[in-house]
Amino acid sequence: MNGKFTTIVESRRKITVTTINVTKANGGCLLSGSTAEELGLISLHLNAVQITKSSQTPPTFTSIKDNGVQRVVQKYPNVFCGLGKLRHQTVELLVDKDVKPVTQRQRRIPFHLRSKVDAELSRLRDEDIIERVPDTEATEWISPIVIVPKKDDNILLCIDMRAANTAIKRIRHPIPTVHDISHELNGAKFFTKLDLTQANHQLELAPESRHIRTFITHAGLFRFKRLNYGTNSAAEIFQHALQHVFDDIPGVRNIADDILVFGSSYKAHNKALDGCLHRMV
Repeated sequence: MNGKFTTIVESRRKITVTTINVTKANGGCLLSGSTAEELGLISLHLNAVQITKSSQTPPTFTSIKDNGVQRVVQKYPNVFCGLGKLRHQTVELLVDKDVKPVTQRQRRIPFHLRSKVDAELSRLRDEDIIERVPDTEATEWISPIVIVPKKDDNILLCIDMRAANTAIKRIRHPIPTVHDISHELNGAKFFTKLDLTQANHQLELAPESRHIRTFITHAGLFRFKRLNYGTNSAAEIFQHALQHVFDDIPGVRNIADDILVFGSSYKAHNKALDGCLHRMV
């Protein structure tokens, strides 16, 4: 990203202030969903919830402290710690062999960031996300790293995949929207939202697909063993894989790494949640 600026944008009916991000990507301008909503260009109409007065206060289940949900969660403690990995499935990237491999040089890292890069490389290796490339192994594809500072004084280690992505044949899978699943939520009263930690890294790359994920640092060559962010078809691959896992469980749907569990009754919700967590073990 080259930078960003705040400006006033307006439509025929409304005006708002928004932040514009400037990138090097080729293509037209993109307007965020929130800004489009503020300008009145789009509107989101969810099913209305009918509110009726009653002399009896209905039970509320708004937190994990509820005993029923707590019992379900306690059955699967391993689901809520560490980095998971989808079992019995690996991701195979389709590489166009007609595209000439690109070996890029290392981009210099400021000395004051090297210790943070070393720490991040160690973390990624400890979590089995990356591996060092053997010195005796030939490397046709090499991509440089990009260091993005985070607000908490840590860094985000990214890979510049622009060259490598030209050789990866993109697999198209539809990614559902809220509108696509809204009809399934009709009548649902109880909900749980689960968010997967480092979602893409929970999909293992097939060994023959790892060579094109090789990247260079001051500490040498490494390559990803898991699906990494920046791969051109990562979102579609992840959606398809996760949808296949939960597709046969009533009351469980995912949009990317957000998993929504729902039910028309508390019992139905807990049954769906139990089935979802059991599938993750």
